[in-house]
Amino acid sequence: MIYLMSIIYILCILLYFCRLKSKIYYKLLCAMFILPVIFIDLVQVLNPGVYIDTIRMYDEMHTFRILGWEGIDDYKEAPLSKLYLYIISLADVNQLLPIITCFLVYFILLYIVNKIGNVLEVNNKIKCLAILYMVLSIRYITITTNIRCPLALALFFCILMYDLLDNKNKIFCIIGYIISILMHPLVLVLVLIRILSKFSLKYTIALIIILGSVCISYWNEIPNIMLNFSNVDIIAGLVAKQQGYTDRAETGAGEIISIYWRILLGMFDILGGILSILLIKYLNTVAYQKYKALINSIILISIIDFFLVVLTPESGGRLGYIILYTISIYIYIISKKEYFRLSKIGYENFKIIIRGLFIIWLIYFLYFNMFLLAKNFIFNYFI
Repeated sequence: MIYLMSIIYILCILLYFCRLKSKIYYKLLCAMFILPVIFIDLVQVLNPGVYIDTIRMYDEMHTFRILGWEGIDDYKEAPLSKLYLYIISLADVNQLLPIITCFLVYFILLYIVNKIGNVLEVNNKIKCLAILYMVLSIRYITITTNIRCPLALALFFCILMYDLLDNKNKIFCIIGYIISILMHPLVLVLVLIRILSKFSLKYTIALIIILGSVCISYWNEIPNIMLNFSNVDIIAGLVAKQQGYTDRAETGAGEIISIYWRILLGMFDILGGILSILLIKYLNTVAYQKYKALINSIILISIIDFFLVVLTPESGGRLGYIILYTISIYIYIISKKEYFRLSKIGYENFKIIIRGLFIIWLIYFLYFNMFLLAKNFIFNYFI
């Protein structure tokens, strides 16, 4: 499996140098990443002792086929997830679940990156670079083994870009946000951050730091407090998820999560924050006002995600996907010299600093897209 994915990543890079139109490039990449899950059932090549959500969902789909819609009483906090599993279960082919999810996530993310490139009138070479960055950043192992959260986050990111950069009808965006929340309750946190981004960044950061400090001190009591104030299914589901992540962190469910995972996620939060602060510092007034809500959102996500990484790295890492994806849009912003109040030499030096920061991204890619893939899946499969 690791050999096949290495070949695919190399082909992605080689295709970038073929000067394809971005519209063709992202569609080719989308097709390439579907192939492994078409020909390989990842459940069958999973290393013994490794648990993935896909196995549980296969069992739930089997239950759907026997007992119908009422056979599963879970997913009250995420009814669209239940509907998604139910519809796919009708085909009586379990492997369709990772295949369809993989296609949807890659297509949604690569489509929106290309779309925003067109909206911002970026040249084809830069669009292809942003698409390449995105396809290398997407965590393949997470999409195919976690299913629900990667799909919900891809939907959220797509709607966020339409909302902030493409000036889509607000009703359309609100509906999109609601759909994402009903797919996975974690998206509710991101929607709240989107709302907070409209207010003063300075005061919002101060509020988050205060609340974050309180959360660290009273982390174990917070779930009960939240449930006392609200028994809404989405809130209950979010609390249940967070308690599960906390239990796994406290019991040391995998040294890889407790140490290396946490360090890398924290580093990436810092990277997202630094990139955003640099844009605030050097963008001219017109450009900053244009991208203010996006930059503010990423700074807030970076801070909140960092707190969560300290407490429960799994949930923190999931919020961090939005930082990871947004950097593809930052590539567009950085490519436009007219956006910056810098001299030609200053602008070139700025780009050198940005390239240096991407060393953190390279470490992230090698760990999450190569090392974890090799760790969790058997090596004796070439295709």
